[in-house]
Amino acid sequence: MLEHSGLNCENAPYEFAQAYQMKRVPKINYDDRYSGSGCYDIGGEEYLSFGNRMEYVMLSKYWN
Repeated sequence: MLEHSGLNCENAPYEFAQAYQMKRVPKINYDDRYSGSGCYDIGGEEYLSFGNRMEYVMLSKYWN
C-alpha cells in the first residue's frame, strides 16, 4: 500500500491518476503477454510503474 494515498494493486488505474494528479491514466496490459506500462511522474522526483494485470505497483524515487 502506498502511504500517501492508501492505494494498492486492487485499485483501478484511474484511481491512481486521480489521487496523484497524474497527467494521464496508466495503461495496463490485461492479456497474457507482458508489456511494461512505463513510468508515471507523480511529483517530487517520484514515479509509479505498474505490472502486467496490476500484479504490482512500484514506487521509484530518483535522487540528483
